[in-house]
Amino acid sequence: MKKYLIFCLFCCSFSVSAQLNPAWINHFCCFDSIAPHSFSYPLGIIQSGDSMIIAYVEDDSVKIKVIDMFSGNDIANFNYGSDTISSPAYVNGSFMKTDSGYLGSCFSYRSNGSLPDGWWLIIYSFDNNFNLQNKNQVNVVDIGIPTNLVYSPFDSTYYFADFNQLDSLTLYNIDRNANLLRCFKYVFNNRQDISGGLFFASDGTLISVERLEQNPAPEYVVSLRKIDLVTGLELSNVNIDSSLGITHVFYQNNDTLAIAFNGHDNGGLVKFTKVSLINFSYNSYSTANIYQVGGLWNFEFESNSGNSYIEGGSQLIQIKPDNSVGFVKSVIYPSYMLYNKSPILFDINGNPIIFRSYINNTISNQDLLMQRFNNVTGETIDSMFYNDIRNTPDFAITQFIDYSGGLNLIFANDYDNAFILQEETQLNVIHISTLSDSQPELMSQTVTIFPNPTTGNLNLKCESVIIDELKIFDFTGKYLRTIKLNSSNSFSVSDLISGIYVIRAISKNGDQMNIKIIKVAP
Repeated sequence: MKKYLIFCLFCCSFSVSAQLNPAWINHFCCFDSIAPHSFSYPLGIIQSGDSMIIAYVEDDSVKIKVIDMFSGNDIANFNYGSDTISSPAYVNGSFMKTDSGYLGSCFSYRSNGSLPDGWWLIIYSFDNNFNLQNKNQVNVVDIGIPTNLVYSPFDSTYYFADFNQLDSLTLYNIDRNANLLRCFKYVFNNRQDISGGLFFASDGTLISVERLEQNPAPEYVVSLRKIDLVTGLELSNVNIDSSLGITHVFYQNNDTLAIAFNGHDNGGLVKFTKVSLINFSYNSYSTANIYQVGGLWNFEFESNSGNSYIEGGSQLIQIKPDNSVGFVKSVIYPSYMLYNKSPILFDINGNPIIFRSYINNTISNQDLLMQRFNNVTGETIDSMFYNDIRNTPDFAITQFIDYSGGLNLIFANDYDNAFILQEETQLNVIHISTLSDSQPELMSQTVTIFPNPTTGNLNLKCESVIIDELKIFDFTGKYLRTIKLNSSNSFSVSDLISGIYVIRAISKNGDQMNIKIIKVAP
């Protein structure tokens, strides 16, 4: 089966200033396999230095691929064996870096294999050299919609939840070695209608968020419950006003949980509320008669500017720090059926980037769109439209912006061939070497930061320019903090964990320069 890519500028009613083209594309997994029902699913992607580490499932095996970030070439491939099953299926995988290696998980349906038929939670732990340390398989009776793994800074373990769509939440607690430590189940009085999330408050408690269907339907509440990490007991709960919405999306900012609603009242008026994770007090706001068709998909916070973004239907809404609406902009929205969505990313300048996948029934393919917006004007900066010949929608998308300003996407596309009764899936990594205008430069000036790599203490040297402040970002582009320089131009990053960071030097006249540093353990 021949593979090809077509990249084109998608014509629309508003101006798109630039088309992005990939520096390289890496295809892998079982696409074009002669075996029927070949299946692959991405668990997660991590950047380590100049490499990408991708964990994925292929049929009944877990694999890890290491790719050179700048060339796209394979560095290493690891295969962790087979469970000899005939009908694998997977939902919601996770892959994380730990202080001793890596941790991965997924829910898998197994039949005709070494384990009894049904849903299983599969947990893997690896050392820093990708040697498999432990594999744990837990039978899951009431499979629902699981969350991703989340790390608890209070007990240095990991949690995730399975939201059963009937009446309950099951909370799992595992350690970095893939051992199941504890399991708690919470039964609701009302039907749990849609998946939720897990968050940690500064008081050392775990917050579960879910949407509950009320009687009579369709009335809903978004429910928050506070859970003690030591005992697993529910300490308190609150239900947010049911009139606020059919669909909801949320983000956490310190001890505040912001929730956006697409209400069933007034034709779907978008509203949002901000809830304290300490005492569950909250205030609600309106987006001034802005409506979303087709539900809400994302509500994300950009910490550098303090702006938030609501995405859904054909609109992207910017919410200012004072809770007012900054702008509302149209999203490229072809006349195809929207199939999947992915969380909003932000480049190093805080410009939001959205991702969409579509079913294009007209030409029997599926399409992946990336679109980036200016965070001040809301105008489209650039976009990329990926056209694929496969016609069955099964995108699983994850992405990150690396320390060099490059954009990296991993996704799966599924293909059904009715003539040979074959189903197969390909995984793909697309790398865009540099997002346009994402890396401002301090023109004609020399700014250095040393020692680099560093254990924590750093010095800044500059020529013919006065640096006023430094902003620190992690390799994903997430803003961490601002540093005001002292007279000696020295500062410390000793509190940061080992890894790669970007320091943005900002002069008194507003010119900027980005510098990569490597933080190592003392």
